[in-house]
Amino acid sequence: MLTGSSAVLVVNVLALVLFGPFLTLAHELGHAITGLLVTDRGWTAVVGDTAGYRLSVGSRLTVVFAPGAFRTPWFGFVRCDGDTALSRRATVAVNLAGPLVSAVAAVGLFAAASATDWWVGDAVFVPLVLWQAFTVAATLAPVRYPAGWGGYGGMESDGRRIVRAIRREPGD
Repeated sequence: MLTGSSAVLVVNVLALVLFGPFLTLAHELGHAITGLLVTDRGWTAVVGDTAGYRLSVGSRLTVVFAPGAFRTPWFGFVRCDGDTALSRRATVAVNLAGPLVSAVAAVGLFAAASATDWWVGDAVFVPLVLWQAFTVAATLAPVRYPAGWGGYGGMESDGRRIVRAIRREPGD
């Protein structure tokens, strides 16, 4: 039987596995919805991989949610329709929106952790707050992700795309 800290650890892991994909979806929808606002293109937000369940929202937004996302709750990305590059402003806005949504989620989850019983706060909300803080830091750091980062290996972070747009540097 689990007691004390081992029970909290099990709930920590369950919270990340169950809620992580939805936090990733919120981050990707931040990118996609901002893209809808600043461009006339179609956008696809993906959590897991592209072989998931597809939901079209209007004529320009598609959400793909793969059941496998619960095995890798951190993987998500957004795609923009069209071959031409986005404007500088659109690039900055779209790439900043995902981390901003994750930061707002972290603040909301921290408030929830503070307002609940210590056990629920520590077991359920704190790991989600930490996950969102990591998400903000990892996506705003202006880097190219290393090969060992699974589906993100070799991709540019949101922060790197923002810096490139501000400096007017060409993309990949």
